[in-house]
Amino acid sequence: PICLPLDAEDLVGKYGIIAGWGRESYGGRDRQTPKEAEVAFVSQSQCMAKYGAIILESNLCAGGEAEDACQGDSGGRLMSSSHATGRVVQMGIVSTGIGCGRKGHPGIYTRLSSYHDFVYNITRQPWCTVKSWP
Repeated sequence: PICLPLDAEDLVGKYGIIAGWGRESYGGRDRQTPKEAEVAFVSQSQCMAKYGAIILESNLCAGGEAEDACQGDSGGRLMSSSHATGRVVQMGIVSTGIGCGRKGHPGIYTRLSSYHDFVYNITRQPWCTVKSWP
């Protein structure tokens, strides 16, 4: 299984990878093969400037420069290399956005580190990090 983040890392200026079977474009046809794309993480303030109050601390924003998740990708992974461990970590879950790959409008993702306690209490599994969890 993929590693999950223990703490919220500052990801601004870093890149993540999304992958899925979602549509080729907004309102377009379904994919016949999966696609992978690299997306840049953007700051909460940049994201809020585009979306307003719907951006929460439990959200991450990435993309906005032609590469993005699209319809059918929701629930998929947003992965990146962890600063703390150097391992590939699932930082987010594809959630929403305006269109697909719309310039200046990053995608919105659920920030997995915000749900650490919830996931741990259900799975009782280690988080695949160097840091320990009681």
